[in-house]
Amino acid sequence: MSFPEPRLVRAELVAATELTPRVRGLCLQTLGPDPLEWLPGQYVEVGAAGADKRMPFSVANTLDSNRPGYFELAVARGSGGGALDQLAVGEVLEVFGPKGRFVRRENDARPHVFVGTGTGLAPLRAMLQALLTEGLAAPVLVLFGARTEPEILWRSELESIAAREPLLRYEPTLSQAQNGWAGRQGRVQDHLAELVSALPEACVYVCGVGEMVSDCVTRLTDELGFPKDRVVTEGH
Repeated sequence: MSFPEPRLVRAELVAATELTPRVRGLCLQTLGPDPLEWLPGQYVEVGAAGADKRMPFSVANTLDSNRPGYFELAVARGSGGGALDQLAVGEVLEVFGPKGRFVRRENDARPHVFVGTGTGLAPLRAMLQALLTEGLAAPVLVLFGARTEPEILWRSELESIAAREPLLRYEPTLSQAQNGWAGRQGRVQDHLAELVSALPEACVYVCGVGEMVSDCVTRLTDELGFPKDRVVTEGH
């Protein structure tokens, strides 16, 4: 697999949305004749022009041939001291990337399982978009964990995709469910045995906080017997 060479580019914020009360969605467009390219799952480092430090964020979408250089980020409020919390449309950032090797296996026609918590869903969303562009040929499971219902990232989008794609199963779970929630409860780890064991040939992609990732790997490999080379991870 060939990875794009990381490089420094400038990008303009073209839109911003409130994905959840804690997460802001930033939509950026690279400037200049050579638009940024990446593999789904990779990340970029973002900072103000001339800043000494840039913060890493996974790209939350796949490449779009109709919008070269357009990419999205899911930024938790307070990240890097809150430097991007008040970023206004029209402002320009410096972006270095892409970086990372948390990407889908090349030409992998097996079922896919995406397990994420918080903004760890961002690179998984990019991978899912790429799969949808190719056309789903095998079952796909998206297992996402949040604390409360308002913190479910891209909920309506994923529900809509699952409604029209019979091969896609979307399962959110809440660790601090409140009254009225009728869905799954508990951590994502608690549901692996039931959901993932139904796809024994799958390749599993896990992204989120380090403790969750480590626990998922242990449960998948030691308890469910998944080969380690079919469990791909990235910790935040």
